[in-house]
Amino acid sequence: MNKLLEQLGYNGVILSLQEVVHRYPNYQDLTSLGVDEYYFMSGHPVAIFYKTDKFDEEYTKNIAEVLHKAWNYNKIFLLIAYSDFEVRVYNCHSKPYYVSKDSEYEKEIRDAQIDSSSLNDSNFTIFASIFSREGLDTGVLWKVAGKKIKIDISKRIDAYLVECLDKTKEKLLEEGLPEKYIHAILLRSLFVLFLEDKGATGQAGIYSSILPGSNSYLDILNDKEATYKLFSILSKQFNGDIAQMDAEEENFVKPQHLKLIRRCFLDGDLSDNPKMFGDWRLFRFDIIRIELLSEIYEHFLGKTKALRGQYYTPTSLVDLVLDGVLPMDSTSWNIKVLDPACGSGIFLVKSYSRLITRWKKANNKKIDFETLRSILCNSIYGLDIDPTAITVAAFSLYLTLINELDPRTLWTRSDHKLPHLIHYNAEEKVEGNLWCCDTIATDFRNLLPSVDLVVGTPPIAPNTNKTPLKNIVRHITLQTRCHYLSSKRQQPFVRVERSLLLST
Repeated sequence: MNKLLEQLGYNGVILSLQEVVHRYPNYQDLTSLGVDEYYFMSGHPVAIFYKTDKFDEEYTKNIAEVLHKAWNYNKIFLLIAYSDFEVRVYNCHSKPYYVSKDSEYEKEIRDAQIDSSSLNDSNFTIFASIFSREGLDTGVLWKVAGKKIKIDISKRIDAYLVECLDKTKEKLLEEGLPEKYIHAILLRSLFVLFLEDKGATGQAGIYSSILPGSNSYLDILNDKEATYKLFSILSKQFNGDIAQMDAEEENFVKPQHLKLIRRCFLDGDLSDNPKMFGDWRLFRFDIIRIELLSEIYEHFLGKTKALRGQYYTPTSLVDLVLDGVLPMDSTSWNIKVLDPACGSGIFLVKSYSRLITRWKKANNKKIDFETLRSILCNSIYGLDIDPTAITVAAFSLYLTLINELDPRTLWTRSDHKLPHLIHYNAEEKVEGNLWCCDTIATDFRNLLPSVDLVVGTPPIAPNTNKTPLKNIVRHITLQTRCHYLSSKRQQPFVRVERSLLLST
């Protein structure tokens, strides 16, 4: 039993990695962080623990790597590193620093360190009251944060990634690149980097076959011809709605546009004097959670979102609603889910992920590509008026599917073709069920079947404070209860209607 953890109240409540995988299957990806101990609060991870024998250079090197990964993961608040007699606490939302073999590791991670103490420290009692289990559970940490300790969350990954994309978009617009191509290349880049970080591109040797000597997508972006050769291969290999290219896109895109995108995804530094990082990248798309990528919807909607009644829904509220209507512990997976105003698809992504988990529990085996494709095309339904938002929804659903597959086979399996998900008009025949249309004005009796569950954030009618629920669902026969997460004036609140039966 560790004396220091006992004094802080964590002995007996910290979970091992094996316990996390068993108790919280939705957080199996915590294995990527490189630590073995976790503290959960209300079903969500809030702190990770790193045990060390001594706080030497090797320790600080390892902590720098853990902080880099935890920052990308975004869910973890604190890293608590401890020995038998000393403890150090780090802010996992602090933007990581580039760490090379020549780095002064202690200096590089100093800004992320919040506080430290030892059992012999005269101020240990105060330290323990803040960073103990009770301090976390009761919120004491936040009450004293402004006075006694410094906790800066302004550079956590969700805010910083959106900031980087915003700045990149602004510069590309200034240089004359049409907005539709900016959106297309940014999403396509996210898709490629996700595949790369999952190990799919390296396994297939794609980059070096296109541009000899290249090892990453960032290398490819230095050469326009190589970039569009990669995009062409991507389109043929993966199909779907993300890889497709407008016939005129390549004519509009210039090498300087691609270099801006490269710097955006390297570390977000668009200055005239960017740092040289070698193979190091700030963003790790093998660790960034897929629902976080959906949050770039905010970035794409811009100033028009409020006029259209479109509001971003935090993932914590999405989980709260789905825990009540589509819990993880069931084995029933053949369920049709509709979000009638899906935006970037956060409800659909979470619902799809839960149906996959339910299928795996029901069948007790690894899910294959065809089953993933079938669930996506037959169980997930979404509508939205914004073509960029609906594209982001498709993008996020594709990543959810790919995340379940062996990355080593993604480029080598010709039968792993992603389905086209988006209908842009009623006559267009595609495999999936995402519709780009005005939900309120569209008569979709002939577009959609009866569904089992309606979830989402219904749009606010422009210039009113009312959500036109009856208009949204008037042509849908629900086989089960109707559950909504409602938003008003950008202040989301949960309203679960447990007995509302809606039909034609």
